[in-house]
Amino acid sequence: MNRRDIFRAKSASLSGPQASATGKDFRCEIVAEDESEIVLAIRGVVGDGELQNDHGSIAEVLERNPKANVVLKVNSPGGSAYDGVAIANALMSHEGQVTAIIEGLAFSAASFLILTADKVKAYKTSSFGIHRAWVMTVGNKNAMLATADDLSIVDDLQIELFMSKTGLAREEVEVLIDGKANDGTMFSAEKALELGFIDEIISRKEEEDDEEDAQASGKSLPMAYKKDDEKVEEDEEEEDEEDEEEEVRSEDSPEKEEEEEDEDEEEEGVPAAVKVQRIRLRRSL
Repeated sequence: MNRRDIFRAKSASLSGPQASATGKDFRCEIVAEDESEIVLAIRGVVGDGELQNDHGSIAEVLERNPKANVVLKVNSPGGSAYDGVAIANALMSHEGQVTAIIEGLAFSAASFLILTADKVKAYKTSSFGIHRAWVMTVGNKNAMLATADDLSIVDDLQIELFMSKTGLAREEVEVLIDGKANDGTMFSAEKALELGFIDEIISRKEEEDDEEDAQASGKSLPMAYKKDDEKVEEDEEEEDEEDEEEEVRSEDSPEKEEEEEDEDEEEEGVPAAVKVQRIRLRRSL
């Protein structure tokens, strides 16, 4: 292997066998295009052209939909560092909102390509891992020294990405990228969130957000919400009916009727002038 093979896909023992793409946009599937949203998926080795996990395939879809919001789903052990950097830059320059989701693993090149997204999410059981760039090379001393220089360049660029995303100092990032065994560090989703590599842990669908979205879009609410709303309306109607019945009962009560009869009896035999004065007095009260 010579220097032209630097930073290509990892060995087969790491990445595993990959299936060939069959069909248009196998990995860069466009969904809900009428709503200006596209979904991209990197599942496998970064830079694999057959799986369309390479920069060219992904950039083509982004360029066809320059203002669309993007959801990038990732489950990858890594691969070509240069493809990873190019994908990161393509996402960073995209006009629409970009959300990256770690479905299972984002390691090596897959770890830093997602960091330029506007928001990075991960499931609670997902993993995130970083390490220094590595490569297999064959040649004399000069070839080895040149390869070491190339590796240093890639290390620097990914360290810059990690620093920019997390706000950690360079020394802190270098400790993490070296790891305890000099082979990098793997993080749980919670640890990645704590350090600032990701922005949010996906635990379940947010019902409140779904309700707000449905109301904003004018769509019907889920049945559970409908039942709650109907119950509230029924309770309010029952309360109104009870209030009305109480008013009617108070108006037609026997006490009120007796009071009216007593007033009529008292009025009998009373001079007209006195009746007028009584009426005026009642009105003033």
